[in-house]
Amino acid sequence: MKTMEEFYKEITDSKELQEELKNASKEMLEAFLKKHDCEASAKDFAEYVDAHREGVIEDEDAKSVAGGIPLF
Repeated sequence: MKTMEEFYKEITDSKELQEELKNASKEMLEAFLKKHDCEASAKDFAEYVDAHREGVIEDEDAKSVAGGIPLF
């Protein structure tokens, strides 16, 4: 079985897996993980992906900056 870290790396390297994951609903995520032999739960995997997305900033960070000028 793959850990969620191993499977996440596999997804980042595969456009096919990215597309499959993108098209999977929340209800289908558990089946997607099992299909690809990943040991993570859907909840844990979703949290892991959210924490490791590149180029994404959190809402609080976005709210604190406007054109490089902090908002008061």
